[in-house]
This record gives sequence, C-alpha cells and structure tokens, in this order.
Amino acid sequence: MTTYLYLFIIAFVWPLQTLPTLLLAIIAIAFLGMLIQNRIVVRRVKKRLADTNFTGNMMEEAVKISDNNVVRFVIRERYIECLYGHLFPEHGLSVDEWKEHLYPDDIEPTVARFRQMMSGKVKRDEFFYRWNFNFEGGAPHWGYMHNFSVIEFQAGTSIPQSIISTLRDETELREQELREEEMTEKYKVIFEHSIVGLSFYSPDGWLLDANKIMREICHFDSDNYDEHFSNTNLFDA
Repeated sequence: MTTYLYLFIIAFVWPLQTLPTLLLAIIAIAFLGMLIQNRIVVRRVKKRLADTNFTGNMMEEAVKISDNNVVRFVIRERYIECLYGHLFPEHGLSVDEWKEHLYPDDIEPTVARFRQMMSGKVKRDEFFYRWNFNFEGGAPHWGYMHNFSVIEFQAGTSIPQSIISTLRDETELREQELREEEMTEKYKVIFEHSIVGLSFYSPDGWLLDANKIMREICHFDSDNYDEHFSNTNLFDA
C-alpha cells in the first residue's frame, strides 16, 4: 500500500502548487488508502469464512462417519434440541418426553448424572442408558444409548447454560458384550465344579486360572492364589 501512495504523490501531488489543490490531493490519497485497506480486510474476511465453512463441513462429515447424534439440553427451558442425527425428533422434545423413553430402572441414575452436570460439579460425563427408540407408539423398542456430555457455560460466568451430548446407538455391541459375559459365567460354573483338576495357561506359559480341584491338588497358598505356580513359567517347570 505504501508504494502505491508514493507513486500517487510523485505523479499527482508533486506538480501541484496551490494549497487547495494540495488538500484535495491529500484527501484523494487518504481515500485511496482506505479503499486499498478495505479490499485487504474484505479478502481476509472471505478467507476466514471459507476456512470456517471448511471446518464446519469437516466436522459434519466426521459426525456422519462416526454415526453420532448431537443434541443440546437447554437447562432454563428444560428442552432438548436436536442439532444433528436421527435418534431424536427434528423438533426436539421436552425433558418429560425424554424421561418417558428411558428404561424405568435407568431413570433415577441417569437423571442423577445430568443433575450433577447441571449443578456444575461435573463438567463432562460418559455413560450408557437403556432407551426406547420407538417414537411412533406401540410396543417399546429398547436399546442401549451411549452418551457423552459436556457443559456449555454462559458467557463470562460459571453458570451452566446447556449440556451438549453426542449419542450413539450401541445396542448391537452392548448385546454382544452381554452374551459374552453370560457365556463366561456359564464357563466359570462348569470349570469350577468339574470333578477333574483343570488349569489354564497363557500361550507364553503363565497361569491364568485353576479350578477348585486343581487348587487342592497343587496345595495353593489360598483359595484363589499360589505364589509358586503364579510366578513359575510352564515352559521352565
């Protein structure tokens, strides 16, 4: 910009002799400087807007890929807005409607966790709750909702204004975990009550578990642990 001003002065101001003409030239120079500065500011604003839109689009794509849903619980209005996703109605729902979709046994513990955040004692939390995904009436469609929430504060204060939550339907994953836990419990019962002494070792030769008969045969130090066998590698024995 400085170079343009020097050129303007050399070309137009230097030859001028009268004071009024000189003042007009100074005004013209100032106007030209403002015009150039304005163009620079406009370009910077456009670039920042483009960067913001790019970031926003990237975040939206990330949400789509991860199959997350985003909602905002406005504390004062006691209303939940749907910001992105399909698990909640687009128009949102009230807190009372949200409670109606919680599994009866999960209402009290889930509400208690949100109250901790509303008080400001907990700034973020992550947990599961059972949820009725059916908004069309009829028999409930129960599933498992994974919830991760953070507090949004009022500007310049420590007062919670809202709670932003990302939600994901992890029913299939959770049910698979429950099936595996059930199978594990059945295995433990069979393993523990076998009339034959059984022990399990890891592939690299370290003791993982031994049933009651094996613990009696090997004279374990306690009902569940023995220092010698736990610290002796099978391949070195």
